[in-house]
Amino acid sequence: MEKLQRSRHLSLFAKGADVFVYHDLVGDILRMDGRLVAFVDFFAEPRTPDEARARFAGSFPKEDLDAFFEILPQHRVLVREGLDEALSVEWLYPIRGPWILVHEETVGYVARSTDRVALEKLGAFERRVLALCDGAHTIGEIGHELGSAAREVIFRFTSSERQVLKLLEKPARDYKKLPPYAESTMPFAAFQAAKTEVGVASTRDYHKDEIASAEDQFDVRETTLSHAFREPHPALGGSTYAARFLRALEERGLLSEKTRSVIEVGGGAGWFARGALAALAGRDVAWTICDLAPELQRSQRSKTGGDRRVRFVRGDAARLPLRSGSVELLVANEMIADLETVKLTKESARALGAHFGLALEDAPEDAWLNAGALAFLAEVARVLAPGGAAAITEFGELDRWPVESTHLDHREFSIHFGHLRKVAEHLGLEARVEVVPDLLELDPEVAVLATNRSFFRVLRALLHEKGVSLEKLAYTRPALEELVRGKLELDAIEGLKFLPAGERVLGLRPREFKALLLRKRPAIARRSVEV
Repeated sequence: MEKLQRSRHLSLFAKGADVFVYHDLVGDILRMDGRLVAFVDFFAEPRTPDEARARFAGSFPKEDLDAFFEILPQHRVLVREGLDEALSVEWLYPIRGPWILVHEETVGYVARSTDRVALEKLGAFERRVLALCDGAHTIGEIGHELGSAAREVIFRFTSSERQVLKLLEKPARDYKKLPPYAESTMPFAAFQAAKTEVGVASTRDYHKDEIASAEDQFDVRETTLSHAFREPHPALGGSTYAARFLRALEERGLLSEKTRSVIEVGGGAGWFARGALAALAGRDVAWTICDLAPELQRSQRSKTGGDRRVRFVRGDAARLPLRSGSVELLVANEMIADLETVKLTKESARALGAHFGLALEDAPEDAWLNAGALAFLAEVARVLAPGGAAAITEFGELDRWPVESTHLDHREFSIHFGHLRKVAEHLGLEARVEVVPDLLELDPEVAVLATNRSFFRVLRALLHEKGVSLEKLAYTRPALEELVRGKLELDAIEGLKFLPAGERVLGLRPREFKALLLRKRPAIARRSVEV
């Protein structure tokens, strides 16, 4: 029986319980359960499938073992004993990977081993090689034209360290849509064999103790819609995100001229409060920001410029430091995904379902629950005054169980807004869910800068070299051209993309963001009856 062996060109990365196997010659990415690492490593020495079946008979069902021997060789994770892997990919077609920046003689990427931005200078020969990596020429054809050294360049740029190139099974023109790995970057941490999954995801401790820079947090580590549209923008009719947001709340009767106080839970870098206070200029409205992170509170104080209407409270969303029945309007903007998300078991599904008033017995396998966000709703219901309102935004869907985000460097899950709405109603709140771009009346046709987190960091580093400071804004092309005027030409930057705001804003898909709008029913007035 033919023996198989583990490919010598694999790099392993991890995100939660999943392991991402990156093939350093091809650029293929296979996502698999972390328990499979031991199975793959069993083939460090050539083994037959029967040997593996015997060794792992108690670890996996027979049908899973059968599937492994179909899927793993297909992705070149397991290969024939003695195979010359470099020669075996001669007939594949190199193509530029996604979100790769090239400017003149520089290629930019995020080095996976260090997570540092690399701006690598290209020699004349390397530029000739990359020019032919267009998805129309095989490695063999490129090597025939430029010599064997071209292969070394190609394999250097397909490695997980750079991910500049991917290899395709057929010419790019023959695909209706490129395979997922060819359009994916994989920004996760290196796999650690001793690491085990924790069934609770929360960034509470990080926000409490570890955020060292508000600017780094929102201009590098994560992207939010409110941050991207913090300046007046043509897609918002010349308004800021905050101004449009408040206008929408007024139109829906959640904010009025009679509103005298607003609580913002999780104020980010302070830009939303700054925009909101500008929109409320001339109105006697007290604005209180409740946040857990000292560094973010520092930034919030700076952005609001000592406005007398603002006060700051250090507090946790799990137990708001606010009197019951005291809040007229509460806003929580893109922060509830930071709260605790728990992996369900049969026992916890039963207990949590009873606690929150949800039917969780039919939860899918490996389901997660936004337990922190649901508990936060109880706090919202407690602190709202009769007739008070709340607006809570985050990324997620109305009927989809929480899904782990793949664009962040920390664990964060989407929100099941159907669960939130049902729990809010169970708490006696009037509740409805709207799509944030519709709430803001965002013009979906206005083209804005589209990136992912890695590409933005590379673009920022390149512009910094040219003396330009790039902020994480939803730049239109004219706005970005104005920013770089006299420093460089945008047309000289390969990989730069502008897409309709309805499709993509920086690395976000705006319609994935929802708003849960809540109102606490007014108290029923008691009439005195004269006898």
